[in-house]
Amino acid sequence: MVRRELATPIQFSLDIDPILEANCSVCHSGLFTYQNVTNNYIDAGDPSNSLILLKPSGGVGHGGGTFESWKVGTQNYRFLLDWISEGAEP
Repeated sequence: MVRRELATPIQFSLDIDPILEANCSVCHSGLFTYQNVTNNYIDAGDPSNSLILLKPSGGVGHGGGTFESWKVGTQNYRFLLDWISEGAEP
């Protein structure tokens, strides 16, 4: 997924949800609502320690394996990291 040019902060509904739908919904359909993600999968104090980044990138165990498109430094990884770092806007 290509990051859109942003004049506003990264937003879950416009930017993050489509990435999760395209990459994660096959196994995790309905899991990634804004409330669920912000309450259970992000670490606002240490964004790179967020489960939403650690699991698909191989930082912690993930039953579905790891994915090249989620490795540390990839576009998907950086985009989600930026969103969390910027305050995880809805």
